[in-house]
Amino acid sequence: MTLGGFDTYTPIRVHIFQTLNLKTFEGYESMICRCKVWLMALTNFQLIIAFVLHSFHTVSSDCGGSKADIVFILDSSGSVDFEDFQKTKEFFKTMVGGFQIGSNKVRMASVPFSTATHNTFELSDYTSEYSLKQKISNIPYDAGGTNTHLALKYARETSFSYWNSRSGVAKIAVVITDGQSNNKIETLKEAEKLRNSGVIIFSVGVGDGVDRSELSGMASRSSYVFDVATFSALDSIRDRLTKTACEAHPCPDLNVTIVTRNGALVCNGWMTEYTRICMVFCKQRTKLQEGHDFRTKYICGGSGKWLPSKTLPFCGRRGRKRELIRPSDELYRYYFRTCVDEEKDKMRETYLEILKTSSVKGLCNKYPDLCKKENVEVQCKE
Repeated sequence: MTLGGFDTYTPIRVHIFQTLNLKTFEGYESMICRCKVWLMALTNFQLIIAFVLHSFHTVSSDCGGSKADIVFILDSSGSVDFEDFQKTKEFFKTMVGGFQIGSNKVRMASVPFSTATHNTFELSDYTSEYSLKQKISNIPYDAGGTNTHLALKYARETSFSYWNSRSGVAKIAVVITDGQSNNKIETLKEAEKLRNSGVIIFSVGVGDGVDRSELSGMASRSSYVFDVATFSALDSIRDRLTKTACEAHPCPDLNVTIVTRNGALVCNGWMTEYTRICMVFCKQRTKLQEGHDFRTKYICGGSGKWLPSKTLPFCGRRGRKRELIRPSDELYRYYFRTCVDEEKDKMRETYLEILKTSSVKGLCNKYPDLCKKENVEVQCKE
C-alpha cells in the first residue's frame, strides 16, 4: 500500500517512532522493544490515526493556556456545493481539535452565510470540544447568494462586539469561501473594517473557482491566504492559526479609574496591528502625579505589554508653587476644564497634533484614513 507515493508499511512506522522520540529512552531497552512490537502490530490505518492524533496533541500542548476568540465565517451559498460545505465543516471540527476549548481558554463561534447570515452561534454558546463539534455537524447547507460582506459585518458588529468577545485576547476570523461574492467592493470594505477593529483575518478558498484577489483583499496578510484543495493545505492553516492564537498578545485593558478622577485618558480608537498609544491629560487646577512626565506616551504593540508601564499616573491637586513650562512643552501641557463634548473634541485635536509631531507619527502616516479626530477615544468623568 502506498500513500502519496510512499510505502506506508515501513517509512510511516519509522517516522512515527522518530516523531514520538522513543529513542530518547536510553537505558530503557525493554520499553523500546515493547514499543517496537506495538508499532509493528498496528495496521496502516491505525498508524495514520496515531500520527494525526500525535500532531493534534503537539499543537494543543504548544499553545498551552493561550486564550483566543475565533470566529469561522462559512460560505454555504450555491456556488459552494453541498459536498464542499461538508468538507468545510469537517475542517472546522479539525480546527476545534487543535485548541484547548473552554470559557477561559479558546472560544469559537460561527457565522454561516449565503444570501444572509443564518444559524449563527456566538463565542460563549459552546465551551466544550464535544458540544462545539456537535453544533458544527448540525450547521445546515443553504444554497443561496454569496453576500460575504453581510457575514463580515455581522462578525464585526455582533460576534466580536464588546458584549460577546473578550478584551486582552487574540481575535481571529477565518473566512472559508469560494471567493466569489455578490459584491466584491462591499466585501473588501467590510473586511477592512473588521481588520481595523483589531481582528486578524485568515481567508481560505475552497474549490477550483477561487477569486484569489478577493481572498487576498480580505486577509490581514498575504501569508494568511490559503487554497484548501489538499490535506496539506488544511494542515498548514491549522498550524498557522494555532501559532497565531498562541503568539498574538493584544493589549490588556488599562485601569483608567485612577486617571478619570481628575483627568482623562486619550487613545487611538483604531486597533490595527494591536498598536495602542495613550496619553494622560489633567483637569485645570490639578497636576500629574509626582515622578511622572506629562510628555509620556503609554504604548502597547504586538508584544502585548504596555511601555513604559501599564500603571497610569493620577492627576492630583496642584500646589501654590508656579510651574515653569518651556515653550516647546506648551502643546503637551494641555489642561481641560470639564468632561463635555466640546472639551473632548479639543482633547482629540491635541492628541492628534502631538501624535503627528512625535516619534510615533508613523502610526498616522501608515493609516491616514484612520488617524482622524472621530477615531480618537476619550475617557473621562464630568
